Amino acid sequence: MPQWEKTIAYNSSVLSAESSARIDDSVYLFDILVESEVKQSIRLRAILNLSTSQIVVRNDILWRVSQTVPFVLAFSACSYERNIYFDVSVIKGLVADNEEYWCRYNVDTGVMNNWATGGRYYYKGSIIAVAGILYHFGGSRAWRQENGRPSINTIARGFAGWDIYTGQYMGQLGEMPDACDNMAIAEKEGNIYILGGRSLNAGNFVYRSSVWRYRPGQTTLDVMAAMPGLRARSAAVVVENTIYLTAGASGDIPLKTTLAYSIEHNTWSTVESLPADIQDINRQSLQEKNNHLVLWPYAGYGLTYNLATATVVNPSPSGGFVNEQAANIFNWQVETSPPDAAVVSATFQWCTVGSSVIHQIISGDGKSVNVPAGTFPNGAFEWRVANATTSAGAVAPATAWYRLTTQETAHNAPTSLIPNGGKINATQAIQFSWLANVLQGVPPAAFEIQISYDAGQTWQALSGKIASADSSYIVPAHTLRTGTVYWRVRTYNTDNVASAWSAAVAFSALAAPEPPQWVSVETGKSRPLCRWLSDAQIGWQIQVLRGEEVIYDSAQRPGADYRHKIENYLPRGQYTFRCRVINELSMWSGWADRQVYINWNNRLHITLSGADVPYGAQLDFEAEAR
Repeated sequence: MPQWEKTIAYNSSVLSAESSARIDDSVYLFDILVESEVKQSIRLRAILNLSTSQIVVRNDILWRVSQTVPFVLAFSACSYERNIYFDVSVIKGLVADNEEYWCRYNVDTGVMNNWATGGRYYYKGSIIAVAGILYHFGGSRAWRQENGRPSINTIARGFAGWDIYTGQYMGQLGEMPDACDNMAIAEKEGNIYILGGRSLNAGNFVYRSSVWRYRPGQTTLDVMAAMPGLRARSAAVVVENTIYLTAGASGDIPLKTTLAYSIEHNTWSTVESLPADIQDINRQSLQEKNNHLVLWPYAGYGLTYNLATATVVNPSPSGGFVNEQAANIFNWQVETSPPDAAVVSATFQWCTVGSSVIHQIISGDGKSVNVPAGTFPNGAFEWRVANATTSAGAVAPATAWYRLTTQETAHNAPTSLIPNGGKINATQAIQFSWLANVLQGVPPAAFEIQISYDAGQTWQALSGKIASADSSYIVPAHTLRTGTVYWRVRTYNTDNVASAWSAAVAFSALAAPEPPQWVSVETGKSRPLCRWLSDAQIGWQIQVLRGEEVIYDSAQRPGADYRHKIENYLPRGQYTFRCRVINELSMWSGWADRQVYINWNNRLHITLSGADVPYGAQLDFEAEAR
């Protein structure tokens, strides 16, 4: 939290204050020069330049009062345009003998003279100039005691006005809810706020926490939210939509707290206390410059308080998982006052949960960091933003710690598998795809595909485990055989934890059929019978080779027959029998070869058959060597 700081040094032994007024960036400090009990003067003691924080001591006598009897000189001051207006009271032994004046000091000419007449003036009233009218609220009627101090006789309740340009008295404009003096006063958008002060009750002072608002044209004041505590003789200044109030006293007790009143919300809050070694808390000048409160004179210094604020909001990510194997961006926003203050720097801090070692990364833009891959440990860690600083000098409080983990939750099983159903040409490359169901937004680190030709009773690897975030895989042509193919897939997270297998889906693979399987060839016959087996046959072809020469060719024949009798007579000897089949895609299998030795004997076996025909009989025979 910001604190009041001693920033403007001066010689406190030669500088005191009765009242002050500001014009542009110059604060004019006035005091009373007591030459004797009957001669006193209003003096311009010094001028503070708020832009340079330089103090110029002047000691200019502006207005001298000479009397024949002892008196007390008191005044209040306020500024309007290039003039400073003084409500001057000459307090004597009798209230009826008191003299009251309005004076005006022009800062360009350095001349001070009497200004307005009319009306009654009150010691310790609160004055302010707004929209061409000089207002005077409350104040006291007092008389001079033997000890030279004024004694309060009565306190006023009314408030009056004077025309700034003509000096004409406008009369009493209305009454406050109660009689008060020593109030702080401030103006915002033409409305005047009267804060605190003291009243008189049965001869005793009663310090107040009241806040009243005067809207021009009213004869009464609005009662606003009371201050948190009793206070008088405080200094006030308006900054944007807030009235800041500091110093003053409650009775004989110096007040060191600074309060803030929200004009928009009609609420109070405590800002910060003045330094503990404060002594004189009366007649302070409170101003604002570059979003800083400036309070002076004070114990040889002027004090400043930085009103600029900064708050870190919307940190991201504030929870969940981050991938330690990839670079991670952390970002946040900084709410600033004033709103146009830029964020100039910030520190990203992180630590392993359970460790006291804090690691730091300076943010280049004050709003984000890009943390390289491999920075965080495997497990839980926490991060926060500290030292977010704005161009107005505000430093945001460090944020809370936000816990993250680099341990990724296992994925859910993939879904939406394709192909699913239908017939697929396995002689071409086939794309398998799926939807990876990650839970923390991190792509999979790997996948694995398996297939089955027996409805999932046994599984075999199709892809193996492939390190890729892809959700598809190209199976090369001719990889799958003809038949119903079941397949499933699973994914792996960045911690190499596998998901469950997806539900299996199936499709029909149509590929070149497998070469048929030979069952038998009759070797003891010159016209042997051949038998084979095949799953996807709609046609077939048989060849017999002797050496490299094809001596028999059945040619392509349709049908699902799995046997064929060689139609030519084969001499004894060694032969190569081969068979191939064709499927519904008109794709031939490879040849299935079988080495056969034909060894029939010399006997001729004749098979005779007959049938009746008109006018006779038909005889058929078949001869075969065996």
